[in-house]
Amino acid sequence: MGPNENVSISESVTKRELKQTLIEKPEFLFVPTLAIWLIVNVPPWQIFNGQSLVLIMVRTGLLMGPIFGSVQIEIFPLTYVLAWVSVVIALYLFKSKVKLNWVRALVLSFTFPFAFIAFFEEIWQNLWIVRGLPPPLSNELWMASWLTLGCSTIQFWKFSKKSLFVLLVIILSFGIWATSGYQQLSETSGLFVPVLNWTTKSGTFLLLDLLLFDGAMGSRIFAQRAVLGTRI
Repeated sequence: MGPNENVSISESVTKRELKQTLIEKPEFLFVPTLAIWLIVNVPPWQIFNGQSLVLIMVRTGLLMGPIFGSVQIEIFPLTYVLAWVSVVIALYLFKSKVKLNWVRALVLSFTFPFAFIAFFEEIWQNLWIVRGLPPPLSNELWMASWLTLGCSTIQFWKFSKKSLFVLLVIILSFGIWATSGYQQLSETSGLFVPVLNWTTKSGTFLLLDLLLFDGAMGSRIFAQRAVLGTRI
């Protein structure tokens, strides 16, 4: 066995050990990502017009968007419902399949919706470039912090044929939306734009849940093999 093969085997073992550590003790990834999210979202930074994003989020989430107009009401309930459904799904997977304790399972479950929402929003807001309107830095920073927090469960994600198919649907849907002029809900009274909005948002929700489902099942098998390996 040559030196390059030894290095490759060593790197592979290190990656497996790191993954196993993050599965058993997800706080090693969760705590840093939460710290980043808190730094961006809690203080009333000037880039966010001196407002604390957390306070806006709490008011919007708990009161179902009291300041929303008719356009936001067309899409907010879907986002709100999917977010809570993703919490329930994640909690079930973390507790029943991965076998995490209640504290770890609950904490990670409430970070999971940030992944699918931020993934959708990052694509949606950056596609405004099609119309010559790149997103402001404040929006990019905000959603980047959400995506960072959502990725605190990334060690449990796994791609499969199902998730790749859903990803293709998302790409095609956003592609159709962009090539058709990228109209928004406030600019049309037809169903074309709402359907594209609901499809892409539901698609990102389904994609992330499939990644977590397949990864959680794999994590259980991975953990079982690790235990058997230590016994052998």
